[in-house]
Parts: sequence; C-alpha cells; structure tokens
Amino acid sequence: MKKKSLLALLLALVMVIAMFAGCSKTTDTPAETPTTQEPATDTPAEDNNVAADEAPAAASDVTWDTSKNDEIIVTVINGYYTAGEKKLAEEYMKLHPETKVTIDVIADNDSYRTKMQTILTSEDSSNTPDIVHSNFFGDVVGGAAAALSQGYLMDMSPVLDMEHPYQDGLVRDMYDDVVLTEAKNNSGGTMMQALPFDKCGISFFYNKDAFAALGLSTPETWEDLLDVCAKFEEAGYENPITVSSEASWIITSLSDAGFRDHEYDYMVQPGDALYDEATMPYNANFQFDENDLTCDAFVIMSDERIAQAKLDGSIFSDASKTTWTEFAKLAKYFPDNYIAGGADTITDFEMQFSPIMLSGSWNVGLILDDLNQMPADKQFDWATFNIPGFANAPEGFGSTMRGLYVLGNVMGIVAKDDADHEARVLDFYLYWYSQAGAQLCYEETLSNGNYVQGPSMIKGVTLSDTLNEKLAGFIVKGPVKQAMSGLVGISETTEADRPLHNDLINKFVAGEIDLDTFLNGLFEIQTRFVQSQAENAGWDFDPAT
Repeated sequence: MKKKSLLALLLALVMVIAMFAGCSKTTDTPAETPTTQEPATDTPAEDNNVAADEAPAAASDVTWDTSKNDEIIVTVINGYYTAGEKKLAEEYMKLHPETKVTIDVIADNDSYRTKMQTILTSEDSSNTPDIVHSNFFGDVVGGAAAALSQGYLMDMSPVLDMEHPYQDGLVRDMYDDVVLTEAKNNSGGTMMQALPFDKCGISFFYNKDAFAALGLSTPETWEDLLDVCAKFEEAGYENPITVSSEASWIITSLSDAGFRDHEYDYMVQPGDALYDEATMPYNANFQFDENDLTCDAFVIMSDERIAQAKLDGSIFSDASKTTWTEFAKLAKYFPDNYIAGGADTITDFEMQFSPIMLSGSWNVGLILDDLNQMPADKQFDWATFNIPGFANAPEGFGSTMRGLYVLGNVMGIVAKDDADHEARVLDFYLYWYSQAGAQLCYEETLSNGNYVQGPSMIKGVTLSDTLNEKLAGFIVKGPVKQAMSGLVGISETTEADRPLHNDLINKFVAGEIDLDTFLNGLFEIQTRFVQSQAENAGWDFDPAT
C-alpha cells in the first residue's frame, strides 16, 4: 500500500465525520455463522440491559451510496473474538446487504505481523484490509504514533464527538474519561489509533488445591513466590511454573520498578517537536512520587528518546542488570525453552503438572470451560494473583511491582482515499463498538469457546460473576510503563534475529553464560532492531525536530 498523504487523510476524515457514518472491511472469506453451543460461563449479571442475542438496530441515516456494492475486510488473529466478529458481520449484512463484510482470520501473532509487513511494502493495495489490529500494524512502521502521523491509520479522536449511529448520545459517552485518556496516550498523546474495547493483563493462575496440600499460602511478595516455587520443586514438580513467551511481562514489571524514577529522561518534554501542551498536561510539570503508583499514568513517553537510550547502552545499566538477575531467579522454575512459546502451557496447568501458570486474562474463559468439561475427579479449585512486589527491594528499585492491565484488542481503521468506502467502514466499526454490538460479540465469542481478553471498556457490557471473580487477580495497583522494558532489551529483535535472541535468554537462564556475555549479545541484537525501527519511523534522534 502506498503511503497516503496526511492532507488527503485529514480531508477524507473530515468528510466522514461530517456524514456521521462509516463501515469496516474483511478479507475474502465470507462471514460464517458460528455453531451455537452452551455458554462457557454463567448467565450475565442482572444489570445487563442488552439481551445476549440482541444486535444493534439499523442506523437511521446512511450516508454512502447504497446502489453500489462494496466489501469491508476485517483482518483478525485467530481465536480473539473471532466467533463474535463473524456474528456481527452476519447481522450487519442483514441491515446493509449492499456491503459485504469479510472476516479474514490469521493463524497467530507472528503470521499477522508478517502479513502486515507484506501489505505495507506492496505496491498493490487491492487486498489491503480496512480494520486491523493496529498495534501489530503500527509495529511495521515504527509504532502506532508513526502509523497515525504518516497517514496509514485513521485518527479516531474526532469520531468521539460524533453522534453514535447505533445508540443514543455521542461516541465518547460509551466510555469513562480515564479510559479515553489511556487510549490516546497509547497512541502518542495527540491522536487515537482505536476506540477502547476491553482490557487485558498478565497474572499468575494457581492451583488452590495444590497449594493447600503443601500448606502454602498465596504469595504476597516476590520472595514468597520464589520460596513457594522452591517448595513445589522439592515436592517433585519438575516445573513449578508453566509459561511461554508471556514471561516477558515479568521483565516488563521488573524494568518498570527499576527505571520509573528516571521517567523524565524518557518522556516527551516541553520543547520537543511532539510536545502539545493541550494534550500533554501531565508532562508539563511531572514530578515522580514513589508513593503514588499512578503518578505517571498519563505521562506520554518519547519513542525517539527511548530509542536513543537503547543505542547509548541502557541495557548495561544497574537497573537492567538487576532486572535480569531477579528474572533469572524465577525463570529457573520455568520449562526449558519457554520463550519459544509452547502449546503445552495451558495443558500443563489443567493436567496439574504445574501448580502455577503465568498467562494472560484472555485464557480465563478458556480454562473455565476446559475444567468444566473434565471429569469431577480431575477438576480443581483455582484463582489468580498479580505479580507480587519485593519485601526487600534491590537498590534503586521500587518495592511494589506494577503489573500489566492495559487496553487490549486494539482495532484500528486503515486510512484510504475513498470517502464512500471509509463511511461504510466506520459505520460497521461503530456497529461493533456499541453496547449492543459489544455485548453480542462477547456472548457469541464465549459460547463458541473463543478468547475474550478481559472486561469490556464499553459501558453497559457485562460478564458473568464467575468470570469476573477469576479476572480479579489481573487488576493492578498501578499501570506499568511498557516502554521501560525496551531499555533492558526484551523482545527488541528483528524477525531474523529472534532465534538468536531466544537462544541467548535460554542460555542465560540455564546458567550457561554469565550476565555480561548475555547483555553484550542482547545489545547487538537490540541495536539492529532499533536502527531498523528508526529508519521506518524517520527519526533523526533530535527530539526538537
């Protein structure tokens, strides 16, 4: 797809907003009607005022040319709300038969990134999707902020002040203000890559029966967690914690604890080209307060400053060395080669081979469903707990470990030079992002055994009491700054370097190489990644320009 000029994007968006309508797109696979099964969870709470099978009513004012057929392509990752998205497409096409909505399902995250890379480097834009996971899409061009500023993605900020075509009020009325602030901050602070849909997090799942059998309590500190793992190992568990690549979020939390009091060095500052006083009030007079875990919640980080720090060798800092040292203490209880990802992680927990699992909130519904289908003698009681903080924090580290609990399922609209088409895409998007549409998406997803990532951020959408109880361990005391993890080199790799990156971590965790050798190798990999990222984003490493 050729890059669209920013002027053209703005003109097209103005037209769309003036029309108060829009629509979305999917690939060449027609939307299918999912097979309806019994819901995997309890009946939704009584305060839900939208029936599970109730789709949004048709918009009263259609502003595109209904005499012309068109197709909307929505490219999504397999499992994540896939059944719900197909149902929404099916219902939407009943209302708007002139518009075909195709749900293009990609197997996994890596395949999705590869497809986005291919799309963005191709001269043929005919198969460019209309709605994408904008976080993965943005990665290809240097992040969401770059994708927005360069005109690849539609800025959703103006959409907030539209009348919602599928429910009463403005689009912004669907959300709490704090959620909208978070969404804008995740896109660089001045624009918005997607409307919020849900939240997701990383936490520990634990077998309460296995803990009780050894007389162990839920870990309250980092030290407690290490002690619990040691006791399970002594009891014969080969891998007290089962985990795959999600383990990187432990490093994210550790690096956040080590770097958060240096945050001013890495944020957008007054005088930077990206600084906007109107949209970055928290940056203007930011003061770190170690007792306030949310003091930096809305501070906008500078990708360019962080990239420069990476090239300058932040990976060799004391905070980075401590992060990796503490991580290795826990990682020795992980399966071998955990970082490569593994299909056995959930199985190991469900079959009780591992009493603890580090995983995402998107697996809560799956595990509930799986265990409910097991024979009674194979079932067990389980719960979740967040990453615990330090009883005795390392020097320079905060004692509280802030966890990951962020906006998930980030679906954005690809900008195109076709106002009629964009109107259709935005309309379907808002059909999906309505209370009735989101509730239908959740219920259909759960009934078909697909993933829901966590609670909806759209007001009025509810989950069952059972599901909410299991999700409680994901709620954090303060939001981790994900950008800090790049300062220690985790996941800072090109596709070509990923096997080398994984091999280095495996050897370090296994004690086959020392910390200095590990960091030197990681730095080389990270440098190549940052240089590639800088080239794609057009950074000159002068924040003022």
